Amino acid sequence: MEKTELIFIPFSGISHLAATLEIAKMMTLRDRQLSITIIIIKFPFGSNPTLTFDSDSIRFVTLPLVEVVSPGTTGFAIMFELMKAQIQQVRDAVGEITSSGSSRLGGFVL
Repeated sequence: MEKTELIFIPFSGISHLAATLEIAKMMTLRDRQLSITIIIIKFPFGSNPTLTFDSDSIRFVTLPLVEVVSPGTTGFAIMFELMKAQIQQVRDAVGEITSSGSSRLGGFVL
């Protein structure tokens, strides 16, 4: 039977990633036909944690760091610019995930 793929795109803070991993673990333990990919977006500030977990149902895709030059931009505006700069990389990653044909896309969790 074909697996259903969920793609998680959490905020890159360690507490968000840890909570995302815990939810993914619970979901895949409950339903063996579920596969989850967690897309990790790197930011130029703070820590960029590396997560590993030994599972056939959970995998990580780490996107490369994208530099954004927006003079005078601070706070939420710089976060918005950073997220906007990642759109194409997220699209490319999702395209690679779905092109394998081993599972069908069930949805996104943001």
